[in-house]
Amino acid sequence: MDTGYCAKNADPMSASIHGRSQLVGIGTTLAEHMACGPTKRVEGMIKYVPEDFFVNEIEANGDVVVSKKTVERHVAAQAIEHERNRTSGELFLKLRKVGSKLAALEHPLTMFTKDDCTRFDAFLDNLVLHMKKDDAPEISKKKPPFCLLTLCDTDDAKALRTKVHIFIREMLPFLDSTAIALNEVLKKAEGAEYVDKFMNGDETLDTNKVVIKVFPRPTCIAAIHAARNGQDDGTQDVMNMQASSEMPSLASVVKHLDVTDYSEFPQNFKERQKMKQYLHFSINKRDRSTHEVTHMLCRALHRSSHDVYSAGNKDRRAVTTQRFCVRRAKIEDFVLAMSQGHWFDEVLAGDFKYSSHRLRLGNLRGNSFWVAIRGVEDMESAINSLESLKQNGFLNYFGLQRFGSIDMGTHMIGAAMIRRDYEDAVRLIIKNDDIMERYLARRRTVGPQVFPTEPASDAGGTKRHCTANGINSHEETTSIAHINSEADARHEDKVDQLAVTEDDNTEISDNEIPTEAEETGFPRHRKSFIERELIRGMMKDKTIEDVLRCIPTNVLSIYVHATQSLVFNYALTERITKYGIKPVPGDFAIRAPEFHSKKQCNDDDHSSEDGEEPMDDYYDPLGQQVSVVKEEDDHWSIYDIVLPLPGDNVEYPEFLKPIYEKVVKEHFNLSLDTFATLIKGLPAHQKGRERCMVGVGGGYRHIVSRAHGLQYYVVPNSYQVSEYSNVFPPRFMQLRQVDTYVPDGSMPQREGGDQNELPLLRGSNDDHIRGKTLAVNCSLPKSCYLTCALREVLTDQSLERYHIA
Repeated sequence: MDTGYCAKNADPMSASIHGRSQLVGIGTTLAEHMACGPTKRVEGMIKYVPEDFFVNEIEANGDVVVSKKTVERHVAAQAIEHERNRTSGELFLKLRKVGSKLAALEHPLTMFTKDDCTRFDAFLDNLVLHMKKDDAPEISKKKPPFCLLTLCDTDDAKALRTKVHIFIREMLPFLDSTAIALNEVLKKAEGAEYVDKFMNGDETLDTNKVVIKVFPRPTCIAAIHAARNGQDDGTQDVMNMQASSEMPSLASVVKHLDVTDYSEFPQNFKERQKMKQYLHFSINKRDRSTHEVTHMLCRALHRSSHDVYSAGNKDRRAVTTQRFCVRRAKIEDFVLAMSQGHWFDEVLAGDFKYSSHRLRLGNLRGNSFWVAIRGVEDMESAINSLESLKQNGFLNYFGLQRFGSIDMGTHMIGAAMIRRDYEDAVRLIIKNDDIMERYLARRRTVGPQVFPTEPASDAGGTKRHCTANGINSHEETTSIAHINSEADARHEDKVDQLAVTEDDNTEISDNEIPTEAEETGFPRHRKSFIERELIRGMMKDKTIEDVLRCIPTNVLSIYVHATQSLVFNYALTERITKYGIKPVPGDFAIRAPEFHSKKQCNDDDHSSEDGEEPMDDYYDPLGQQVSVVKEEDDHWSIYDIVLPLPGDNVEYPEFLKPIYEKVVKEHFNLSLDTFATLIKGLPAHQKGRERCMVGVGGGYRHIVSRAHGLQYYVVPNSYQVSEYSNVFPPRFMQLRQVDTYVPDGSMPQREGGDQNELPLLRGSNDDHIRGKTLAVNCSLPKSCYLTCALREVLTDQSLERYHIA
């Protein structure tokens, strides 16, 4: 390792550590410990705009996720409007009302008798009359008007009736039909009246004959009621409505979005339905976190977060593409959701595919990145550092986004959870001593709390795994993926951005907010879901455990994981600083997997139907055993060395255990034994809390990782797409490669200036981006952070700037 690439013109002084990186244990770089000395880290700006940072998920089979078959929101709205007009019959009946030929029905004479045609036309005209108050009384929903069709004589009457049903559903979808014996109709007064009025002259009528009863659907009745209560449309108004019939149909949009290979589906109907149990799709989002998108899907589709799955989180301030799946959903549901208000304008969905298997947390190989680093003045040093990164890799720290915002470190909340001080955990989250003290005072009047002894979600015989990439969490639901790579969701303001509701009723109206909460500053903004739910539970005087259960368990797990991650970071810094970048006797090792050849997915299903499974963002199904490096071992490299994350079922290298004990004592006033799902010997006031509310699963993580396929380009401040199209994938260029549905087959036009310019990537007067721009693209294995890789190139100030801004 020490004979690897050594950059020229390396700065003899180690890059100093600044600010928050040092506070979370990020204390050195790999280049600092190379035999030839460290490279010089430079100033630069990342994520100046979301288009500076592209992330594409790499699926377990190695395919890079790119949305190809998509639809714009306005097209989805047109398709839904077209479908509404078609299924409600509003346009058809209004056209018939004004005498338009477009509403003239051509009766299939091979199926209908002449009397059937007359009765059918009279029935449609009767529906038209009910659209105006002066012409006819209001239609009864319980006893709507109907007509009876006797049909032509045939040897196969049942087959003929089937054809009639199909004809009505396809040509007049606002009508319904059913087969019924005529004598059954005559038993009811309205049926006998209809027969006397319309069928009395038919002497050959057989009362035992099965006829077709046609009647309006509820959507049609609702449209007729709306027309009665609205303005009377003139001929020109109705003809203007005709334009909606030229809108894209729902069926055509669904066909465009559907990429399912139905040739693999069985012929049996029930088996085919099993193949449609999950709907997979790609999400392309801009400046939105994965958790925000999951929340949006829950609200737009009226689903629980237990029904929405993804393989991992992606950055918020970026343009990212990843796969999702939803349980028991249809593509039509998504088209409807896209047309409504809960759907974000910054989100595109596409490439829908039905499957019998759901997407599992960690079921990805990694992520492909493209990043623009602006304002690089010392380009020579930056390139030297990039070459070092390309050849040698980087220290596999957990990035800043793992630990929340400056004013609320998620690791401190996690430490409170681990020591079972749930009151302190809630206090740290809501940051409102007034509300907390009032709550505790009320709880004291209730009497002593009886703490539930129910196990964390890993109970029930679930097998624990200690794997190569880290902690194995047993309480997670895969409705929300945890932070698992630099493409993970950023905590920009508060950790509550990571929350996703369990139902569609998360908004609190003004009259629902308790007065006391208003007086003490009840959080109202959209980024305070966690605080809202906790305070809501406190106002109901729930036990502190039940208060914490007001938010999803997997969100609580984020706090515990942050605590474990901080311990790992400090241990990694100490390991590298004291013992260097070669394996030493006593190190733990697991052979590093080949990024390009091994499938990092698992077919074993340890999950229950409610969505819980023993996985988190470190999950590595390879599950190799940990080996201890011996004095005589020479077949291990630094890329095979792992460090434990404190928790259940892990061991510690003997020479590093004192470091772990020191870190947890100094930073959290805990012992290593406390990092366990089940602990004994708690103080009397914590009786009943022996089992943590969330699992404290341990695991192992490689200490050095590589940036695969790293490439970089130097770009001047101003340029044209024609010159640098192979370097930059700005969002509008990416969209041009997408097969977006439009009625006439042409691509939608974007607002803005010259379509050949890159306005968002051009230089400006901002001091941070006056220098040259460096474009970098590479791929990282899952659970690796790109910002940690870029620490080999950029100063901590540069990386912290985007996190704080």
